Amino acid sequence: SITSGNIAQSLKLSINTINKLIDILKKAELLIELKPYARPYAQIRKSSKLLFISPNIRWALLQGFINEHKGKLLEDYIALLLYKELYKKALLLHDFSKKGADFVIRYPNNTEIIFEVGFTKNTVIQVNNTLKRTQGRAKYGIMIGSNNLELENNIVKIPLEYALLI
Repeated sequence: SITSGNIAQSLKLSINTINKLIDILKKAELLIELKPYARPYAQIRKSSKLLFISPNIRWALLQGFINEHKGKLLEDYIALLLYKELYKKALLLHDFSKKGADFVIRYPNNTEIIFEVGFTKNTVIQVNNTLKRTQGRAKYGIMIGSNNLELENNIVKIPLEYALLI
């Protein structure tokens, strides 16, 4: 994954400059910062995930430089929808574990919902992995990008076409 250190090294800038730029982009609401899904003391050691507030920004900045960013555009779009809907109502987190889901929504009463997003998602492995990590706080998950609308155990599988109607 990309870190401030990687960006600083690539652009030949100091890490402090990169961190200030990222902070400005967050304050301008061009970037969304998702804290890692972990206990508070572990959040300090893990990296936050940065997503653009709109997939259009990612596309405009990276078009011609990085060709394989379709999945990230979709993640940006879903993050935008969740961020707008949940603003000041719940926390939007990311599961940093290797086989974890994309998003964890944590409500003030400590209940959680797991989200996984992709273009072709037919297995619920990542959602189940994160469900186990929640230790019962999450009772169900949502997987966007399946072939059919269906319920598998406690995971709602939604075709991408349906999710894009939101």
